Amino acid sequence: MDVRIIPDLLRHARDVHHKVDAFLVKRGGRWTSVSIETFDAEVRAAAMALRARGVKRGDRIVILSENRIEWAIADLAILSLGAVNVPLYPTLPAVQIQPLLADCGAVGAFVSTEAQRAKIEESRAAAPTLQWLQCFDTDGTAGPKTGSHASTTPLAPPASFKSRSPPAT
Repeated sequence: MDVRIIPDLLRHARDVHHKVDAFLVKRGGRWTSVSIETFDAEVRAAAMALRARGVKRGDRIVILSENRIEWAIADLAILSLGAVNVPLYPTLPAVQIQPLLADCGAVGAFVSTEAQRAKIEESRAAAPTLQWLQCFDTDGTAGPKTGSHASTTPLAPPASFKSRSPPAT
């Protein structure tokens, strides 16, 4: 396999190694294995959901999250479409996030928790291009349900973002 871009590494790992414990995720105080096949399926599902949302090559998507498997899923889904991941440190206060959102021109954002969502909401006025916001803890990831995390409607924007969401096609 010709590995040219980062998402190719995931496909290579899936095709060559078939690891049943590619990731260990702690949920409810217990460590759970996530296979490379499951992880790849979640990345592909997330990429399809982003594409359905209208994300295209060159679009910028913010990730404001601590280190967790959903971060990696979102990152690889973004990169798979040729879009650009704009990672923000989760320790930044909203006042420091605001100019970053204003400058990057992101069309969407993934956040880990409701506390991180609040930071984006507080900075929303500075981000006129921001159309949707997805919280891993409450909205799930765009991928299928695997038992490692809950999922609702993929990339469902909160009520405050509905007016800014593109019309359904």
